[in-house]
Amino acid sequence: QVQEIVISADMQCEKCRKRVADIITKMNAETESVEVNVLEKKVVLTFRLPTIGKVISQPLPKVAIIKRIFRSSQS
Repeated sequence: QVQEIVISADMQCEKCRKRVADIITKMNAETESVEVNVLEKKVVLTFRLPTIGKVISQPLPKVAIIKRIFRSSQS
């Protein structure tokens, strides 16, 4: 299953670039693409979640995924 998230980040800022890189590396997913738009200050990340034994009938809302990513990146 392919998911897409949008991260708001000023990629001209070193701290923001590091944070986005940290988030991407902590994801347990296969990255399909990463699009960086410096003018709009956003990063669009498309990824494929790993296949698990149990099939989830309803995918997680994007907000839940983003919260989970940011929560894990702060630890």
